[in-house]
Amino acid sequence: MPFKPAPVSLTQLVHDRKARFRQQLESSEYDAIIVSSPESVLYATGYESMPARLKKAYYYAAIITAERCAMVVPSADFAPAIDAGVAPDDITPFGTFFFSGESAANTLNVRHKDFDGALREALTKVKGRRVLVEWNGIPPHRP
Repeated sequence: MPFKPAPVSLTQLVHDRKARFRQQLESSEYDAIIVSSPESVLYATGYESMPARLKKAYYYAAIITAERCAMVVPSADFAPAIDAGVAPDDITPFGTFFFSGESAANTLNVRHKDFDGALREALTKVKGRRVLVEWNGIPPHRP
């Protein structure tokens, strides 16, 4: 009899991971966690940035709280992150990139030239002040 794998919903898998993150945060001393390595961002959000996998100095991050999951990404990752299920309002982009066609990415309003400025803005939306940070993907001149 051939092996038949059980069907897996990637949407449900990501939802379950976010729920586990939130449960852990609620029972910890922290209000938020910032993850920045490609593996951690994929695990926490379901979004995989191919440039981040290929280029070590490709900065982006996810900020997970009990209420939400926000992302700080290069403008080029704005549309792919939306396609992966991240709400446009939960994305703080930086840098310049141009999109064509009809998509939510066409509404991109970039207010930051660099990762540091975008991260600062995203952190102003985080409730609480106790933040656990994975420094692996954060630039050394971090905010």
